[in-house]
Amino acid sequence: MTEDITLMRAMPNMSVAVPSDRNSVRGIADAARRLEGPVYIRLGQTPLSQLNDDPDGDFSFGGARLLREGTSVTVCTCGIMGHQALKAADILDQQGIDIEILDFYSLKPFPEQALLASVRRTGCCVAAEEHSCIGGLCSATAECLSTTYPVPVRFVAIDDQFVHSGTPDELREYFGLTWKEIVNAAAQAWALRRR
Repeated sequence: MTEDITLMRAMPNMSVAVPSDRNSVRGIADAARRLEGPVYIRLGQTPLSQLNDDPDGDFSFGGARLLREGTSVTVCTCGIMGHQALKAADILDQQGIDIEILDFYSLKPFPEQALLASVRRTGCCVAAEEHSCIGGLCSATAECLSTTYPVPVRFVAIDDQFVHSGTPDELREYFGLTWKEIVNAAAQAWALRRR
């Protein structure tokens, strides 16, 4: 399902999280136990490799995790897309584009201050998620930036359409949810920023 985050974010008092690796699954589950009220934790079928070696990281709801410092473009990710963004960073470095990558493991409450602090440094943004472009991380990013700090923004997400069946890797490739699309989106955002 590619609309689950949209539905859960729209529910009153619902907290929403999207882990990106084993440590974040554990940390988010611990944080969820301390919350009052309903919690939705999105888990995919693809085993998640580690993004970093911090087993004791803070995964409180309303937070985001810095995966990579950069100065050119803020890349907001959740779930498996953090892995894709790290691959894109190597290619973009060769093009002189130094991306900062944030893992938005909490989508509700949304960590607006983490986004704003990064975008104030970089001046542009890409949001990348394995979800519909409507109602998830892309929407939360646009909602925050459009009302607070408008900058060039590009999205890497599933267009407004139904998805078909296939393996996770086949579907990511088919719907353009790979490091290649992050490279293109970051280059576009960077070019718009420099105008």
